[in-house]
Amino acid sequence: MRTRLSFYRLRRSYVCLGRFIGAAMHAPSHCQMQAVMFAGGLLLLLLGLNAESFARPILVNQERFCEATNAVLTYVEGSFGALVLVAAGVGAIMSAAFGQFRHNP
Repeated sequence: MRTRLSFYRLRRSYVCLGRFIGAAMHAPSHCQMQAVMFAGGLLLLLLGLNAESFARPILVNQERFCEATNAVLTYVEGSFGALVLVAAGVGAIMSAAFGQFRHNP
């Protein structure tokens, strides 16, 4: 008799839990959505704070990066940079002439 009563109690608890989870999946309330988003954010934070995610120094040939940066800056400071500057200026003048450029004080 006692085992039959505990079985029904366990079955009733299982059905109630299933209804609660089903309702939460199909029509979640505002509080449930906040709890899910909080748990998801906490999970992302905990996964992001892993020791493997921190930067470690790597041995690379820095000369290639220096040469590439120097080449890009040379283009920007040279005639290509002047071309971009002139194009931006002409674009601003045309935009102001057509009334599209607005200055908000």
